[in-house]
Amino acid sequence: MHKRLQPLLGKVFQTKDNKENVYSYDIGICVNADPQKKFGENVGVVLKDKDHRHWIIGYYNNSQLIEGTDWLILEYLDGEPYRTHCAQESRKAKIMIKCDRNVKPGEETVKIIREETDRTQDCYYLFEISTPYICIKEPYYHVFSGSQRLLYVSFIIPGIMHIKSV
Repeated sequence: MHKRLQPLLGKVFQTKDNKENVYSYDIGICVNADPQKKFGENVGVVLKDKDHRHWIIGYYNNSQLIEGTDWLILEYLDGEPYRTHCAQESRKAKIMIKCDRNVKPGEETVKIIREETDRTQDCYYLFEISTPYICIKEPYYHVFSGSQRLLYVSFIIPGIMHIKSV
Protein backbone atom coordinates (compact mmCIF):
# COMPACT_ATOMS: atom_id res chain seq x y z
CA MET A 1 0.00 0.00 0.00
CA HIS A 2 1.09 3.55 -0.60
CA LYS A 3 3.34 5.09 2.07
CA ARG A 4 1.43 8.37 2.36
CA LEU A 5 -1.87 6.52 2.81
CA GLN A 6 -0.61 4.24 5.59
CA PRO A 7 -1.53 6.47 8.59
CA LEU A 8 -5.17 6.34 7.47
CA LEU A 9 -5.34 2.58 6.85
CA GLY A 10 -7.97 0.86 8.94
CA LYS A 11 -9.90 4.05 9.74
CA VAL A 12 -13.62 4.39 9.14
CA PHE A 13 -15.12 7.82 8.54
CA GLN A 14 -18.75 8.90 8.58
CA THR A 15 -20.41 11.83 6.88
CA LYS A 16 -23.92 12.95 5.97
CA ASP A 17 -25.28 14.49 2.80
CA ASN A 18 -25.29 18.25 2.37
CA LYS A 19 -29.07 18.51 2.12
CA GLU A 20 -31.39 17.38 4.91
CA ASN A 21 -29.17 14.65 6.37
CA VAL A 22 -31.34 12.02 4.68
CA TYR A 23 -28.31 9.97 3.69
CA SER A 24 -25.25 8.94 5.66
CA TYR A 25 -22.06 7.40 4.35
CA ASP A 26 -19.53 5.11 6.02
CA ILE A 27 -16.12 5.16 4.36
CA GLY A 28 -13.43 2.64 5.23
CA ILE A 29 -9.83 3.25 4.23
CA CYS A 30 -8.81 -0.20 3.00
CA VAL A 31 -10.98 -1.75 5.70
CA ASN A 32 -14.62 -2.78 5.91
CA ALA A 33 -16.73 0.37 6.29
CA ASP A 34 -19.10 -1.65 8.45
CA PRO A 35 -17.10 -3.36 11.21
CA GLN A 36 -20.05 -5.72 11.98
CA LYS A 37 -20.05 -6.74 8.29
CA LYS A 38 -23.86 -6.52 8.10
CA PHE A 39 -23.45 -5.56 4.44
CA GLY A 40 -20.86 -8.18 3.51
CA GLU A 41 -17.11 -8.49 3.15
CA ASN A 42 -14.70 -5.86 1.73
CA VAL A 43 -17.28 -3.04 1.69
CA GLY A 44 -15.34 0.19 1.23
CA VAL A 45 -18.25 2.67 1.18
CA VAL A 46 -21.85 2.13 2.17
CA LEU A 47 -24.74 4.58 1.79
CA LYS A 48 -27.63 4.44 4.28
CA ASP A 49 -30.88 6.37 4.35
CA LYS A 50 -33.15 7.35 7.23
CA ASP A 51 -35.45 4.37 6.44
CA HIS A 52 -32.54 1.98 7.16
CA ARG A 53 -32.07 1.00 3.52
CA HIS A 54 -28.49 0.69 2.29
CA TRP A 55 -26.50 0.59 -0.93
CA ILE A 56 -22.93 -0.56 -1.36
CA ILE A 57 -21.06 2.08 -3.32
CA GLY A 58 -17.74 0.27 -3.72
CA TYR A 59 -15.43 -2.45 -2.46
CA TYR A 60 -11.93 -1.82 -1.15
CA ASN A 61 -10.61 -5.09 -2.59
CA ASN A 62 -11.31 -3.67 -6.06
CA SER A 63 -9.68 -0.27 -5.85
CA GLN A 64 -7.32 2.09 -7.60
CA LEU A 65 -5.05 4.78 -6.21
CA ILE A 66 -4.07 7.95 -8.06
CA GLU A 67 -1.38 10.19 -6.57
CA GLY A 68 -0.87 13.93 -6.91
CA THR A 69 1.50 16.34 -5.21
CA ASP A 70 -0.77 17.21 -2.30
CA TRP A 71 -3.62 14.75 -2.81
CA LEU A 72 -4.52 11.11 -3.39
CA ILE A 73 -7.64 9.68 -4.98
CA LEU A 74 -8.71 6.30 -3.71
CA GLU A 75 -11.32 4.77 -5.99
CA TYR A 76 -13.56 1.88 -4.89
CA LEU A 77 -15.31 0.03 -7.70
CA ASP A 78 -18.06 -2.55 -8.33
CA GLY A 79 -20.75 -1.27 -5.98
CA GLU A 80 -24.42 -2.08 -6.38
CA PRO A 81 -25.81 -1.17 -9.81
CA TYR A 82 -27.97 1.91 -10.27
CA ARG A 83 -31.59 0.95 -10.90
CA THR A 84 -32.82 3.62 -13.30
CA HIS A 85 -29.93 5.85 -14.33
CA CYS A 86 -26.27 5.73 -15.30
CA ALA A 87 -27.09 2.85 -17.66
CA GLN A 88 -27.51 0.59 -14.60
CA GLU A 89 -23.73 0.49 -14.18
CA SER A 90 -22.12 -0.38 -10.87
CA ARG A 91 -21.70 2.43 -8.36
CA LYS A 92 -18.23 3.64 -7.47
CA ALA A 93 -16.66 5.98 -4.97
CA LYS A 94 -13.87 8.46 -5.56
CA ILE A 95 -12.32 9.51 -2.28
CA MET A 96 -10.10 12.54 -2.67
CA ILE A 97 -7.71 12.72 0.26
CA LYS A 98 -6.12 16.15 0.32
CA CYS A 99 -3.30 17.67 2.29
CA ASP A 100 -4.40 20.15 4.95
CA ARG A 101 -1.73 21.14 7.44
CA ASN A 102 -4.34 23.00 9.54
CA VAL A 103 -6.13 19.76 10.44
CA LYS A 104 -4.78 17.97 13.50
CA PRO A 105 -3.89 14.28 13.05
CA GLY A 106 -6.89 12.19 14.02
CA GLU A 107 -9.32 15.08 13.46
CA GLU A 108 -9.78 14.63 9.71
CA THR A 109 -12.72 16.37 8.06
CA VAL A 110 -14.89 14.33 5.71
CA LYS A 111 -17.62 15.44 3.36
CA ILE A 112 -19.52 14.27 0.34
CA ILE A 113 -18.93 16.65 -2.54
CA ARG A 114 -21.50 15.18 -4.93
CA GLU A 115 -23.09 12.18 -6.52
CA GLU A 116 -22.38 12.54 -10.22
CA THR A 117 -25.39 10.97 -11.94
CA ASP A 118 -26.24 13.53 -14.63
CA ARG A 119 -24.67 11.35 -17.30
CA THR A 120 -25.31 8.06 -18.99
CA GLN A 121 -22.13 6.32 -17.81
CA ASP A 122 -19.12 6.69 -15.51
CA CYS A 123 -21.22 7.92 -12.57
CA TYR A 124 -19.60 8.21 -9.15
CA TYR A 125 -19.81 9.52 -5.61
CA LEU A 126 -17.08 12.05 -4.76
CA PHE A 127 -15.89 12.37 -1.17
CA GLU A 128 -13.21 14.64 0.29
CA ILE A 129 -11.07 13.89 3.33
CA SER A 130 -8.74 16.63 4.61
CA THR A 131 -5.74 15.40 6.59
CA PRO A 132 -2.14 16.35 7.33
CA TYR A 133 -1.00 12.74 6.94
CA ILE A 134 -0.58 12.81 3.17
CA CYS A 135 1.27 16.14 3.02
CA ILE A 136 4.72 15.88 1.54
CA LYS A 137 7.33 16.91 4.04
CA GLU A 138 8.75 20.37 3.46
CA PRO A 139 12.23 20.36 1.93
CA TYR A 140 14.99 21.04 4.41
CA TYR A 141 16.69 24.38 4.02
CA HIS A 142 19.56 25.15 6.34
CA VAL A 143 19.44 28.64 7.76
CA PHE A 144 22.47 29.91 9.59
CA SER A 145 21.86 31.00 13.16
CA GLY A 146 23.23 34.32 14.41
CA SER A 147 26.33 32.73 15.98
CA GLN A 148 27.00 30.69 12.84
CA ARG A 149 26.83 33.85 10.70
CA LEU A 150 29.19 35.64 13.08
CA LEU A 151 31.65 32.73 12.89
CA TYR A 152 31.39 32.68 9.10
CA VAL A 153 31.95 36.43 8.70
CA SER A 154 34.63 36.68 11.41
CA PHE A 155 36.86 33.70 10.59
CA ILE A 156 36.01 31.86 7.39
CA ILE A 157 35.78 34.78 4.95
CA PRO A 158 38.98 36.43 6.26
CA GLY A 159 40.71 33.01 6.11
CA ILE A 160 39.72 32.56 2.46
CA MET A 161 40.85 36.12 1.65
CA HIS A 162 44.21 35.44 3.33
CA ILE A 163 44.73 32.21 1.35
CA LYS A 164 43.96 34.00 -1.93
CA SER A 165 46.44 36.76 -1.17
CA VAL A 166 49.32 34.36 -0.47
